[in-house]
Amino acid sequence: MEIQTTRHFEQRVRQRGFTSAQIQLLLSYGICTPSGYLMSQKRGAQEIDLRKREIRDLKVAVVSTREAISSLRAKAAHLEKGNRCQQEKIVLLRREISSIECLARKRTLVVCIGNRLITVQRADKWKVRRELRR
Repeated sequence: MEIQTTRHFEQRVRQRGFTSAQIQLLLSYGICTPSGYLMSQKRGAQEIDLRKREIRDLKVAVVSTREAISSLRAKAAHLEKGNRCQQEKIVLLRREISSIECLARKRTLVVCIGNRLITVQRADKWKVRRELRR
């Protein structure tokens, strides 16, 4: 199912300073509510914790790869390539963390009807509670 956007939605995204990557993260990891998708502070903290845990695991792998490179010079090129991939993954996860922090801090709500994105807005504490109760 392809998601369609309205002109109004695109205007609000630009006006409120969201990026398409942030909207994709919200649609992927936000809470599905009857009105649309919500990134609450609690949900944002859960997603950030998952990514931090993954970064920690990757860093352990990078350190062990460096130790392996120094002990096995013959396979160093292959291990170094894997090490670079892990470091790129860490950079990507850090970008996601900063985007999720922004979405959670603003308590972002994307309003949908069917597969059409209608608008994006900040949800105050009461709106978050109301959305989660429905």
